[in-house]
Amino acid sequence: MDKIKKIIIIIVIILVSVVIYAGMKYRVNGGVVEDQSTGLTWTRCSMMSGGVVDQTVNCTDAHQVYEWGDAINACENLDYEGVNTWRLPNSKELQSIVTYKYEEKPTIDESVFPNTNIDKHYWTSTVYVENGVPDYDVVYTVHFEWGNVVIQFVDPFFNHHSYVRCVTGP
Repeated sequence: MDKIKKIIIIIVIILVSVVIYAGMKYRVNGGVVEDQSTGLTWTRCSMMSGGVVDQTVNCTDAHQVYEWGDAINACENLDYEGVNTWRLPNSKELQSIVTYKYEEKPTIDESVFPNTNIDKHYWTSTVYVENGVPDYDVVYTVHFEWGNVVIQFVDPFFNHHSYVRCVTGP
């Protein structure tokens, strides 16, 4: 009986630790989100037109889709919350804010990143590489409805536009 009690206590401690860690992963600080596990700082809301971040409390203003080159420029030219070192995240960085929960959509913590647009992709700065050669016409995107990383063509012929969330940090 004592062995079973010890096992139950250990399981409870592990579960409580996971819940506490999950709650500590992000720290919302005004219009930015600090990811405690990666050291990255994110814009809490998506970009609007003109390279401006939605500054409403629950990110309810109209978010804008961008062409890839415009997305890179919007982040690099962003001066927001006293920071001017913003950039478009790479695919691993953007995927780090995906929350993988079995059969649950969207796959992003909406209490931290409210009103994230899940109907389209979010751009990354990661270019597709084939046989060691970068193909600047194809880049990776993250789709928060399913949490997957996919490739998109950036050629204007394909008219691919995606949403933008900027990042700064290590």
